[in-house]
Amino acid sequence: MNIKNKKEIIRLKSIQGQENKCQITIRDFPVHKHRESYKFLHRNKYSPDLIMDKLWSCKGNDSIFTSTKGFIKKKYKCPACSFIFETIHTNDDVIIAEINIEAENCFKLEISIPMVVCKSCNKKLILRKREFTDQMELALSDAFEKSKITY
Repeated sequence: MNIKNKKEIIRLKSIQGQENKCQITIRDFPVHKHRESYKFLHRNKYSPDLIMDKLWSCKGNDSIFTSTKGFIKKKYKCPACSFIFETIHTNDDVIIAEINIEAENCFKLEISIPMVVCKSCNKKLILRKREFTDQMELALSDAFEKSKITY
């Protein structure tokens, strides 16, 4: 075994990215140090879309989006209690999730995003899943680019 070629895993304490109103902070992100930049541990496991898949598979994140009702005039509905929002007032809030791609290489993801609170059951919800998912992927890409993490 050639120890010289073995790449050491280091953790970046905090990297941040933003797209529109979606701001993310990634804590303790595992990378390989490579000259003047960093490299992802695995090309196929740490891309923004795969990190998003892991985020939605975390317990409790499956019902954080409002559903819509109505074909012409859309209304938002709480998936937990079916409360229909007549008016929408959003406030920035933070979602924190531990992403576990490989057992020893988990990291934390903190997402600041406008959310609504259901007046009936007090559940915090995100309005538009597709819009949020697109912004989140771009914010992750922004964080990786700013931190000089490459494939």
